[in-house]
Amino acid sequence: MFRPPFSFASIIDSDEAEDVVSATEDVDSETEAALERSRLNRQLPINTLPPEVLHVVFLPVTGSVQPYYKPLLSFRRVCRYWKEVIDSTPELWTRISSLFHPKLQAMIVQNSKNQHLDVEYEDGDNWNTDPEKEAKLAAFALM
Repeated sequence: MFRPPFSFASIIDSDEAEDVVSATEDVDSETEAALERSRLNRQLPINTLPPEVLHVVFLPVTGSVQPYYKPLLSFRRVCRYWKEVIDSTPELWTRISSLFHPKLQAMIVQNSKNQHLDVEYEDGDNWNTDPEKEAKLAAFALM
């Protein structure tokens, strides 16, 4: 049987070892709690609706509110299931503007898949002084 030339007990003292064990137990209990919350969330009636039904709920909301993506981005934070449904429904991602943050522009392009995009280009007085001008132009160049 192989025996290492040292023992971990000689490297750290018993107080440190107890701290490591305690921290590991805390992480394990937090992980277990998160998994339990996730399991319970999946069983909620709203999360048992088929994606097609949620799509019917989300689509009218995004079409009637300005700024356009604000409610959609809020819905994405409700739970993992809603985020997956929203991100996989290209019809929800059909508007893009030069005024949107570059990360939002990239998300729209990715999630719109093969949908046609309504593109709004704003060339206002502030365009030449916009610090994100180059990033916005680069995002539009990807389309």
